[in-house]
Amino acid sequence: MLLCVAQAPRTPVDAAAAALPSLAALACFQQLVRQITLTRPPRQANPRHRNQQSPPRRPADRTQTAS
Repeated sequence: MLLCVAQAPRTPVDAAAAALPSLAALACFQQLVRQITLTRPPRQANPRHRNQQSPPRRPADRTQTAS
């Protein structure tokens, strides 16, 4: 886009006309990506990393006697 604007004549109208095709292509690509991401469901419904609590630990069995 900058190269098109740099090569355009130095009037604001010409600079805007030079930038318009690149800006329109960028906006169309953004809308296409947005449409694809909104219409496709996520592959994993659950998050990858879960902060689950570990199961409660049982107290050590102290019935055994040390010899």
